[in-house]
Amino acid sequence: MNKNEIFSEQPSEEILPKGHSRRSFLGLAGGLLAVGSLFNASCDNKDNNPNPEGVLLTQDDIGILNYAYALKQLEAAFYQKIFDTGVYNTATSEEIALLTDIRDHEVAHRELLKAILGSKAIDALSFNFAGINFKDKKAVLDTAKLLEDIGVSGINGVAVHVVNTDYLKLLGKIASVEARHAAYIRDLLIDGTFASGDAQVGMNGLEMSKNPSVVLAAASTFITTQIINRLP
Repeated sequence: MNKNEIFSEQPSEEILPKGHSRRSFLGLAGGLLAVGSLFNASCDNKDNNPNPEGVLLTQDDIGILNYAYALKQLEAAFYQKIFDTGVYNTATSEEIALLTDIRDHEVAHRELLKAILGSKAIDALSFNFAGINFKDKKAVLDTAKLLEDIGVSGINGVAVHVVNTDYLKLLGKIASVEARHAAYIRDLLIDGTFASGDAQVGMNGLEMSKNPSVVLAAASTFITTQIINRLP
C-alpha cells in the first residue's frame, strides 16, 4: 500500500446505503482510515523524543500530527480499558457492538498516524484511568463524550496551521469520524440528543474549535506523561 492510497478519496459505493444500521454506519466511517493502518509499517519507528522526561510537540506539521497521535493514543487506551475491565453492567449487545466499532476506529487512527510519522513519532504515552468507574454507564459515557469532543475540537483548532494538504485531508477525515462517535455517545447518554450542540456548536452552526493548550489541559486528567506543547 502506498501513500497515495491512504490519502485518496473513497469510491461512491462507500456511501451508506439506505436501511443500513447505525453499527454499519460507524463501520463504514472507520473503514476510510483503517485501510491505511499498515502504511509505512516497515519504516524505522524509533521515537523522536529529545526530552527524556516527556514528549515534545513541535511547532510544525509533524508536531500537529503528533498532537493528533497523542489524542488517538488516549482515546484508544480508554476504549480498550472499557473492554479490559468489562463493559458497564447495563450494556446491551448493540451498545457493546458499537463501542467495539469505536474502539477499533481509534486503534486504526492511532496506528495510521504512527505509521505516517515513522521515526518522527513521539513516545507511547502513559495513562491513568483510576478515577473512572468502568462499571457505571454514565461514568464511562461521560468520559467518552469528553474525549470525543476534545478530539474533534482539538483537530479543528490546529487545522488552520497545517501546511501539507495531504495531512490536512487526513486530519479532516479523522475529525469527521470523531464527530460521528461523539454523536452516537450523546445518543447513548440521552436518546435523541445525537445532534445536540451541547456547547460544541456555535451560533453560526459550526463546530467550536479549541487550541492545543485547552485540549491538553482537559486530556491531562488521564495522561501521566509530560507533554511539552510548542504548537501554534
